[in-house]
Amino acid sequence: MNIFLRSYEYFYYKLYIWHIYLHKGKCHPETSARVALSFFMGVNIINVLVILNYVTGYQVLQLINNLPKITLIIFILSLDQANSFYLNYKGRYKGIVNKLNKEDKKDRIIGNVIVWFFMMFTIFLGFICIYFLKNHGPLFNLASVIKSHCPDFSKQ
Repeated sequence: MNIFLRSYEYFYYKLYIWHIYLHKGKCHPETSARVALSFFMGVNIINVLVILNYVTGYQVLQLINNLPKITLIIFILSLDQANSFYLNYKGRYKGIVNKLNKEDKKDRIIGNVIVWFFMMFTIFLGFICIYFLKNHGPLFNLASVIKSHCPDFSKQ
């Protein structure tokens, strides 16, 4: 299993366990963990698009902004449904929880720190991206930097 899938499952597991801890299992932890997972995936996708916008100078965000709102809503719902399908297919989320529920106290503490760091980093990076979008515009255009330093590059 690759590291991204293991990270995905571990992140889901931590969200699931935290929900049970916070709400004492009164509602559906598998649903709230999936929604939170979809939220963080969406924020990370937006962060990547903003960073690509800054680095390349290509107006990715303007293209997205010009899309009909229904397209964006469909994309967000598709992301959540993809997570739902992956986690609920044949009760996979139960297998993930059962498999990862056997971690010892040291691994649990390390995992909590890593997941909290990831969540805080994602949110912090999101705020940084929003700040630069509202106040500064693109930091630099990598294509223009290359053209100004290597004028023969564009002729190839």
